[in-house]
Amino acid sequence: MGFFKLSHEDAKSSHQSFYDGDFEVMPMERSGFWDVFPLNILLSIAELPFQGEWGGIISTDGNKVVLTESKWSNLAKHKKTFEFDINEIDTLAHNPTGLSIIFKNKIKGLTMAKVNFLIKWLLFICTCGIAVILTPILFKGKLLNISLDDQFENLEKFKSILNR
Repeated sequence: MGFFKLSHEDAKSSHQSFYDGDFEVMPMERSGFWDVFPLNILLSIAELPFQGEWGGIISTDGNKVVLTESKWSNLAKHKKTFEFDINEIDTLAHNPTGLSIIFKNKIKGLTMAKVNFLIKWLLFICTCGIAVILTPILFKGKLLNISLDDQFENLEKFKSILNR
């Protein structure tokens, strides 16, 4: 998630402008379409640039959620910002590695298609290079998978605010 460590205070101050009241913030990493074991290991070794994974910060006050893609050199600075109301979330599922969020509408640059991992494997094996490039372009969707980093030890507080 970048070269430098991010403190809780820096993360909160970088998202302070999005909120009037109290909110919680966590480091996160957006998962790409091909984040399926062991494909994710093979693709990380190859270091392909178009996998759609990036690190950033997620914050919520229970009414809205803000995701920011961080710059590599300073995690508190933002390259892209995605802000949406909590009512735009259709399904929110907690899993051992983070969150799976399905939105009611597509969000360009953030969401992807929800495809079964066996179909992803089949697509990958049958069309290797072409599928890696074309599949995220052809299969647009409403799914966002992120891995939460509990380095601030606030995972339970964050989840409880998000589930209000």
